Amino acid sequence: MTSPQPSPRNEQPENPFLRPSQDGRSMTSFTAESKNSSRSMLPLLYTQGLLEPRRNGYSVSLLMTSLYSTLCSALFFIVALVQPKYGHVVSARGRFSPSSAALLTAFIAKTVELSFVMVFLAFIGQVLSRRAIQQKGLNLASVEMRSWILQPGRLFSEWHSVRVAGFSFLGVLSLITAVLSLLYTTAAGALVQPQLRLPPWEKQMMVGQVDGDFSSTLKADKTCLTAWPDVGDDQWGGSTCLAMKWSSLCGRNFVKYMSAWDDSAAASNPPWMSEDLLQRKRISASLDNNVTVTTAWLDHHDVATESEKAGRIINNITIAVPHRGIPAAARNTQNDLLQPEDLHDGGSYSVHASVASFAINALCVNAKEEELAPIIYKNWPNAIPMEEGSKSVNWWPILGFPEGTNTNNKTVLDDIFGWKDETEDHSRARPIFLKYPKAGNTIANHTQVPYEEGDRPEVYLLGKAPDNTTEDYFLCSMKAGITTSCTTRYNASSGGQSLEAVCDGPHGNISEDASIQPLRSNGDKAALVGWRELGFNLLNSLSLNNGVFDGDASTARIFTQLQLTEPKLNKTLPSPAEALLSMTTCTVLDLTQDFPFTTDGKFDQPQMQNFNASVRVAQYMSGGEKDYQKALLVVLALTLLINIFIFIYFAVLLRIRLITDICEPLVLFILGYHSPPQDGLFRGLPQEGPQKRDMRVDWIVKRKGEQLVVVGMEERDGELGAERRGEGGVGGWFRMKRRGGRGKQDGNESDDGSPDGNRA
Repeated sequence: MTSPQPSPRNEQPENPFLRPSQDGRSMTSFTAESKNSSRSMLPLLYTQGLLEPRRNGYSVSLLMTSLYSTLCSALFFIVALVQPKYGHVVSARGRFSPSSAALLTAFIAKTVELSFVMVFLAFIGQVLSRRAIQQKGLNLASVEMRSWILQPGRLFSEWHSVRVAGFSFLGVLSLITAVLSLLYTTAAGALVQPQLRLPPWEKQMMVGQVDGDFSSTLKADKTCLTAWPDVGDDQWGGSTCLAMKWSSLCGRNFVKYMSAWDDSAAASNPPWMSEDLLQRKRISASLDNNVTVTTAWLDHHDVATESEKAGRIINNITIAVPHRGIPAAARNTQNDLLQPEDLHDGGSYSVHASVASFAINALCVNAKEEELAPIIYKNWPNAIPMEEGSKSVNWWPILGFPEGTNTNNKTVLDDIFGWKDETEDHSRARPIFLKYPKAGNTIANHTQVPYEEGDRPEVYLLGKAPDNTTEDYFLCSMKAGITTSCTTRYNASSGGQSLEAVCDGPHGNISEDASIQPLRSNGDKAALVGWRELGFNLLNSLSLNNGVFDGDASTARIFTQLQLTEPKLNKTLPSPAEALLSMTTCTVLDLTQDFPFTTDGKFDQPQMQNFNASVRVAQYMSGGEKDYQKALLVVLALTLLINIFIFIYFAVLLRIRLITDICEPLVLFILGYHSPPQDGLFRGLPQEGPQKRDMRVDWIVKRKGEQLVVVGMEERDGELGAERRGEGGVGGWFRMKRRGGRGKQDGNESDDGSPDGNRA
């Protein structure tokens, strides 16, 4: 600092930053007198207690602020690390709405940032003040570290100070803190603030309502009547209800499946138009008009291989139908799953259940007219003529099968369908048809009426392609069973719902994204006798039995056009077995409710049953959504470590006893105001600011009489140097030792012989 030139008392000084002393004397007289007497300067009330560490309200509040910053930063770090899921806590009906949770997180993060900066500034103030008082030297670059944190832009505008102090321990710590103060709120927003995410799969024991077993739940006619007005038709009301509903539901599924094979789809040559069944479009349906159901291929029978083995075209397909009770179980409050509406229609979830499923099989075989003759009633020598259409439809099985009549006529198809004589196995008795259907028509087998335990479980359909496409007829059997080789996956979101069966892949393993394994119990059932009545009503409702009176039904004509004429699947059209499965899927979806989740469950009344599942529920949770966001965890960790370090420094090392921070701008201003100028200490003028060299100049704070002043390192007390007293190193930064009692006034020597009184 260059000494100012003296000026007359009544003239304005040239430098406006240099003022006369408070008693009106010039700076020249101030400088001269300061060398002889400490009374030349007025008492410094704001820095009078600098030498005496004190525990007061400010120090205690600073410690509390440090504790708050430490605890909150620890909480944020743990939350970001653990990534908790908040479930119903943060939801539309929870304790916090998503917006409230975001506001609370941002508020706490901001207070942590402010308190972190506050305690760190106090920390470096204590360290630097003690260093200056202990006469170890302090420079302007060290004081500038406060500005790095308060104004990070000064790291670039005043980069000279970074070059000087940035490589010291405190400088590196200040640079890190400056970066942390900039990124902390951002890191908290990315890693701590609850965000709507889809977590990994989790195992959960779920519960759902069941009633009876698989056989008893197939009483679809009674189920249908529960949602049907009572018209007093006790005898035929159930079957009429089924016919009305299935003509709509099952027929719609068939139309939807057929429309997927339209010419526009074929023009793009999609991969599902293939001769390989596993690549072909899967059978789909609709549940309760709002859940899209997708089945899975259960058994893979190659048409070419099976046809070559049997010497005729064989079309054998089995599908697994997902358990229709999973959507209801997912909405059961006992399972406590967040529904999409709980997150303002922004949520979604998936349930992958290990439960039993219905399996439906369709087997279609091409046969010549003479091969079918043994099972055509009109070819029998004692057949009763059926001229009237009503008799053909409703009464011919009863009239044509009086007591004692059997179906023991052997055919070439016995081995394919597993037929046997009634005397050998009543459940494998051959079907009987009234006559050969006309081209473009189908006839159903309705023998064995009424049904009894031990009857065959299949329904049969006989048809022939129209327009002389082929001379062969084709005979199809349909049956429903139970499988435990598949799982059921249910997805729900505000955009819609889907129910899907997941079975073994082509290589024998469950699909790659499966999160739970099938039951795979020994309770599988190849066929359920009770389902045959559903099949009977289905064929009637879709007019697939109208061929008994040459009804030329539209559904039958479309269906018979799918008859295979070559031992391979048609790439552009579904096969007859696929078409039948698209019709029959609704029989185990819409009207069979509350069937068990396992094969061994039998219940006399409705009750709850447990099943294993994996769930994946979208909910608000902490933790970065992207991998690169995890890098911000370093910001939270460093903030926590520095907070712990500062808290220990204040509470343990200083014992909450602080000295006046000379780096505070107001204190530093008063200290400089009352300090005498020294030749050669600083080159920069107040109106010009500090020069590069000034950043490196070390100075100390020293007591002269009743005053504390800034002086150069050459005026320090040599006998109190850290090197001579063994107090050098980093430890001198973090503590202040009292060296002697209060000295005598006006420059008298203290007890240890120092001419300047007390020192720190």
